[in-house]
Amino acid sequence: MNNNLASITVICYNNLQYIYQCLDSILEQSYPNIEIVISDDHSENFEGEKIREYIDKNNKGNISNCIINQNDENFGLTKNLNEAIKLTNGDYIITISGDDLFYSSETIRTIVNFHDNHPEYPVAVGYICYFRDNPNDFFWYTPNPNSIPLINGEAIDCFKTLLRYQGSFFPSPGVSHKKSAIEKYGLYNEEYRSIEDLPRFLYLTRNGCRIGFINCPIVKYRSDVGFSTNTQNPAHSSFLECLE
Repeated sequence: MNNNLASITVICYNNLQYIYQCLDSILEQSYPNIEIVISDDHSENFEGEKIREYIDKNNKGNISNCIINQNDENFGLTKNLNEAIKLTNGDYIITISGDDLFYSSETIRTIVNFHDNHPEYPVAVGYICYFRDNPNDFFWYTPNPNSIPLINGEAIDCFKTLLRYQGSFFPSPGVSHKKSAIEKYGLYNEEYRSIEDLPRFLYLTRNGCRIGFINCPIVKYRSDVGFSTNTQNPAHSSFLECLE
């Protein structure tokens, strides 16, 4: 596997009480060449210099660059994400919210390895594990195993199914783009201020971009949605093997 630069875009807005947990999950990565790009969407309590000092203090030598941006006004999720992407210099661009965590210290290495071994997929997603307070206590995961063959399939089939689907079956947190995908397909559609994922996946698949599925957990997703703690997606062997 090569050691090309991997850019991680950390998207923040009024969730800064969790950002150091997110940063810890980046700082512990085993991948040797990482750029951190933080873009805050005009939070009142954003402390950019304090965050930079924390990254510098805890850098194990694999953080090659750190860029911190705060927007002069609140742009909304989609434009803030685009602002972060425009600041990146990496060959791979991996997006995470400031209140989420990467699943393990091998996550970035796994994503880069997937893209290197599967050039047919310039964009990729993976399993998302939902938690509330304890990042190691999961009550839900996505996607449903029945969606995985479709995600890995032909772009036009994904597009047609998304048109009929109520929402997106693509897990959005932790989505990764090769730089070439951004150059070819452009940035996210800013006409959708707060919904970045479904319009993006519709656009990509309509234009022939295949989206690969990485068969392991990618992101620990902080959630306060109304799921029952006794309810979970059906367990299946490939997912459970990833958690072992």
